[in-house]
Amino acid sequence: MLNHLESGNSAAARVSVNRLRFVQETFGSGLLYQKEIKSEKYDLDKATKDSRAQEGLSIIQEELDGLTPTAAYDDAFSHWLQGLYFFRMGDGASDRERARKEFTAAHALIKSCPAIEADLAECEAVLAGGSPTQRVVYVISETGICPEWREQRVDIPLFVVAMRVPYVSVALPALRPVGYDYKLRVQLEGKPVALALASRTEGLIAKHFEAALPGIKARAFTSAAVKATASYILNKSAETSANRQNSGSGAALFALATKIGTAVYTVGTTKADLRNWGGLPARFSLARVGAAVGAPLTIPGHPELSLALPEGKVLLVSIKSTGENKPITLRCTTLVP
Repeated sequence: MLNHLESGNSAAARVSVNRLRFVQETFGSGLLYQKEIKSEKYDLDKATKDSRAQEGLSIIQEELDGLTPTAAYDDAFSHWLQGLYFFRMGDGASDRERARKEFTAAHALIKSCPAIEADLAECEAVLAGGSPTQRVVYVISETGICPEWREQRVDIPLFVVAMRVPYVSVALPALRPVGYDYKLRVQLEGKPVALALASRTEGLIAKHFEAALPGIKARAFTSAAVKATASYILNKSAETSANRQNSGSGAALFALATKIGTAVYTVGTTKADLRNWGGLPARFSLARVGAAVGAPLTIPGHPELSLALPEGKVLLVSIKSTGENKPITLRCTTLVP
């Protein structure tokens, strides 16, 4: 949706609003999460408490804890973005009421963003019969990189009768933090612009993954354990048969082929599914300012970036950078001429 607004495509932005609402409602209801399953074929609780399994699972959890330091559901920016569209580019009182609801939702999620608070207050005033602000400039910064997806190997026990408990290695998806909290400096007419955090995309992704992880873990553990147990029993059967035949060449070769074949099968079916979005910003920060036509907006640095604000009632300034000393993209879009 933000890309459509930046490109000035209002019609496509409205379609994206509807899609965004669907995604928010679907994730909020948990319908997209894989539910944890209870299997009679494998004791998930016992396996999860195993000391070797805990070694791998604790690494996944430690990385998640670093990405989700608070319990807040950090999706304020997308609510504000919908409110921005309905309030500034909508049609009539019904869209303004939708804007008020979105601004209210955003403000409830994060109360430390002055731009969201100001938009909510203005929207309520307009609904009560007041006039909208004649000129407003929004500054949005996208900084950092979201955590990368990787595989984490977890050893789980096979509950079979044996002198020593056999284990199978299962690959689970995991999130690895990337970079650090990078804050851009922005100046308007030589004075600093205070950008307030509006959303931590990295935290939002981590929370969705954390909610889905129990179901992912249950399916991966059960599937791998059932297949590996069957492989183990087949290997033991082949080994016993070979021993009974005094390790004849045919029986020995069959036992070796069985072990190789089942080992390859087990390894080949324990790959983590890492298909997901990549390259998203880690944080969205937001400011709302008033500025005259031609006022310079500058990002200090080497080299320094600057632009002169054009005419228009509502302007959207977008700043994008993945990290300190990395390339910066600066652009301004007129949302309402």
